[in-house]
Amino acid sequence: MIDIDIELTVEDGKRRFALAARLRSDAPFVALYGPSGSGKSLTLQAVAGLLRPRAGHIRLDGRTLFDAARGIDLPAAQRGVGYLFQHYALFPHLTVRQNVAFGLTHWARRRLPADEAVRVDALLERFGLAALADAKPRTLSGGQQQRVALARALAANPRILLLDEPFAALNPMLRDELRDELAQVRAAWNIPALMVSHDAEDVLALANAAFIYAQGQVVREVDLASGHSQEHALRELGLERPADTPMRARLRRLLGHTAS
Repeated sequence: MIDIDIELTVEDGKRRFALAARLRSDAPFVALYGPSGSGKSLTLQAVAGLLRPRAGHIRLDGRTLFDAARGIDLPAAQRGVGYLFQHYALFPHLTVRQNVAFGLTHWARRRLPADEAVRVDALLERFGLAALADAKPRTLSGGQQQRVALARALAANPRILLLDEPFAALNPMLRDELRDELAQVRAAWNIPALMVSHDAEDVLALANAAFIYAQGQVVREVDLASGHSQEHALRELGLERPADTPMRARLRRLLGHTAS
């Protein structure tokens, strides 16, 4: 169960943005959907412990990560989240192996224990990166960089996977393949995922539930779980659909219209 009810404000010079996000779901794959600047990534950063809300709470499977009223604010390292950043945030001076292992090391422990080294090797093998273990990120394709970032996010055995626009930096030709791969990985690891996207195709391909953002608030929830057809999702949206376009295109357009 993901339970988020937070308020926070960010300021940048003369700009001020207020977020009031409330959502609850026990779906295994939840999407935060909406246009850029609507507060989706801020929500993800708050869950990860990178931003501190001024009010509210964040709970994962009954475990409280943040509660302003109770004075609970777990450090990011203790939250048990795996974070896949939009542009992957790979360290250019580190090899693929070192990038994947980065979250398992710290200043006082540069060398991995044997069991964790085996885990890193298994991740490299699982993502088809073993032959590239000593390569630097600049030599990799976009899809390979994403696999490195995903392997790094999973290396610490997180309780939840946070995905910030995971396909935005990819060539459109790669996106279908890597959506399928991400779905398989999430299912194999049996880990819940919370994904930010402004691409309706991401939502349709991966999510069981979508929370639609507009101007710093969640304005609608759409049930996309198995057993609920896209036609049913359209009825939940309560919007008229064109009669002469394929269903995926209809829902893509409707999601865009709802989030605008």
